[in-house]
Amino acid sequence: MGWLDVVLGILLALNIFSGFKHGFFEEVAGFAGLIAGLFVALAIDDQVSCLLASQLGVGHTWSSILGFFLPFIAVILVFLAGAKLFTHFFKALSLGWLNRLAGAAFSLLKGLLILSILLNLYERVDEDKSLLGSQIARSSLYEPVRRVAPSIFPAFRAINNRDSHEDAVSTKTVV
Repeated sequence: MGWLDVVLGILLALNIFSGFKHGFFEEVAGFAGLIAGLFVALAIDDQVSCLLASQLGVGHTWSSILGFFLPFIAVILVFLAGAKLFTHFFKALSLGWLNRLAGAAFSLLKGLLILSILLNLYERVDEDKSLLGSQIARSSLYEPVRRVAPSIFPAFRAINNRDSHEDAVSTKTVV
């Protein structure tokens, strides 16, 4: 076990701890709130920016920045407020332990997915693995974690298949 396994293990352990601390509802709301907030902010940032500029006299630069971040943060806060309600409801039913346990599991899966995406992106950037090659060879966590994203998202499978196809084509060309 090398330092790469230690880093991956610590990051996954931190995800489990965070999920247990916050619970399932807050973990899901935070993740969904980020995604929904991004979509909402991108959809209405121009309108909010114009409103801020015309009604409050905010300059163009600040109205553009605030036009994106205000809706983004508002959506996240709405999601988190809903999560707090569900969390209090579960605590009232004496099911807080279930919320925390499910939060740890969800956060672990979320961490695995994020790490997998990052590892797949790393492989696209450093194709000859000159940076981490020896660590990857010794790692027992690298490959299982890296395979998570391709097993869920077809786009990552297509990238891996394209690499295999390119290797096969280059081998045929050389022979």
